[in-house]
Amino acid sequence: MKKFLKRVGLGLVLLLLLLQVIPFLIPVHQGKAIPVEQPFENSHFFRTSDGVDIHYRTWQAQGEQKGQILMVHGLGGSTFTWRSTAEALAKTGYFVVAVDLPGFGYSTRVTGLDHSQKQRSQWLWEMLDLWKEDRNTLSWHLMGHSMGGGTVTSMAMARPRQTASLILADGALFDNNPSFVGVLLRYPPFARGLRIVLERVLLSEERIGNLLASAYGRSLNEEELSGYAVPLLLPGTMGSLIDLTKSAKSETVQTDWIKKIPAFALWGQEDSWVPFSATERIAEVLPQIQVAAIPGAGHCPMETHADEFEKLLLEFLVSK
Repeated sequence: MKKFLKRVGLGLVLLLLLLQVIPFLIPVHQGKAIPVEQPFENSHFFRTSDGVDIHYRTWQAQGEQKGQILMVHGLGGSTFTWRSTAEALAKTGYFVVAVDLPGFGYSTRVTGLDHSQKQRSQWLWEMLDLWKEDRNTLSWHLMGHSMGGGTVTSMAMARPRQTASLILADGALFDNNPSFVGVLLRYPPFARGLRIVLERVLLSEERIGNLLASAYGRSLNEEELSGYAVPLLLPGTMGSLIDLTKSAKSETVQTDWIKKIPAFALWGQEDSWVPFSATERIAEVLPQIQVAAIPGAGHCPMETHADEFEKLLLEFLVSK
């Protein structure tokens, strides 16, 4: 009996050792390597003081400049998310900057980064300081979609005097904190194993399309699918997502300064990812916020209901 138990114990030890080693014997999927030196005609790259490369795009204001706006995408998004909104704002006199957060779009896929909203805020303000010598760009309208809503809220708290307004497009302010899975991901074999599984489950155009269809509230056309899938299939995306899950952290809205900033919540009324009811909780911490819903729209109203989204957005901006 003792020999049997000893063998069982030895077997379990060997099994545990194998489970720790096997994930590192399986190669991680590198996705599609495509040239990204200049993804778009209006692409630029900025290297932060700590060496993080950020891709952003600019749209110059047509006619007299009325203001400047930074646009930050949500989870899985990129500057592509804002293609229609950016052009509409530029045509009406706004200088527009849309950015890819690290790990998304054409920004860096370096592993080990801190993806907390506070850290993102520091990176993006450092980038916006490129225009600080221009007296017309002293303050910025900050607009964030979904996860990007938490980013721009953190930015507004960091520099309220440089924030002309805060705009949340189906913004997620409260649900971007480390979970139990995030704690498990600090164990390297688990993180590696999960990355391998997710790469083989999620990294395909078909699965990306199915996931996005639930956000859009309809099927995607070829342009939409390609616009999201191409950057998501770049090498290292899933590794960055693992890092994000480990380090994601929202900031508590706690400064009175931010309550003096004009704010606008623009939502898809049928959003099933961040329901319209979330605006009630947002109004508790940002009592000055104006709220508008777009009937029939899901989580991405700036894409699926672009005309109505842009009309409401411009009405807000013009009033400020």
